Amino acid sequence: MEIQQLSQKYKKICFLNPMYRAISTQFHQSMLGLVSGLYQSGFQVAGLMTDASLIPTCRNSLVKAAHDLYVDDPPDMYLWVDSDQVFQFKDFVTLLYHLDFSDEVDILSARYFTKNPDDPQVVAFVKKGDNYQSISPNLDNVQEVDAVGLGFCLVRPRAMEALWAKYGKRQFMCTFQGDDVLGEDLCYRDWE
Repeated sequence: MEIQQLSQKYKKICFLNPMYRAISTQFHQSMLGLVSGLYQSGFQVAGLMTDASLIPTCRNSLVKAAHDLYVDDPPDMYLWVDSDQVFQFKDFVTLLYHLDFSDEVDILSARYFTKNPDDPQVVAFVKKGDNYQSISPNLDNVQEVDAVGLGFCLVRPRAMEALWAKYGKRQFMCTFQGDDVLGEDLCYRDWE
C-alpha cells in the first residue's frame, strides 16, 4: 500500500511523548522530520506531551489525557515516541505498513536496544515461565512477542480503549524481574 493510501485510511495520528528532563538535538531533528513527513503525506497530526521525573507517571498522564480528549472521536492511530529515541519518517511508514497488513495486530513496536553498553538487548520480550527474555534481533520480519517497550510504537485505538478498561489511568509502573528493572512500560504485556 502506498503512503497516500495509508494516510487516507489512518488520517488522524496522535503521538504520545513522555518527555525526559534533557532532550537531545537528534530527538528534535527526528520529531521535526516525523511531523513534517506526516503533514506532507496528508496525515492530520496531534501531539500530547508531558514531563515528569518518573516515566511511568508521564505515560499514565498521557493515557489519561488521550482518554479524556478522544473519548468521542479517537484518532486512527496512536504513536508512542520516547524522547530518547532517534528515528526517521520512513520508520513510521514501515511500522504503519506492517500494522495495516494484519488487522489482528494492535500494538507494533520498532526494534530498539536497551541503553546498557555492557549488554544491549532488544526491548521486546517473550515470556519463559515466570520471566521475560529479550528476543534476538531479526531485522527481516515482524515477530510476535509477549511484551514490548514503547520507544517508537504504534497502538490502535481499540487497544488503548481495552487497556483503559482493564487498567484505568494506572497502566504503567516499573516491572521487575528479580532485583532488576525490566522496564517501565511493560504492563502492555499479555493483553488480549
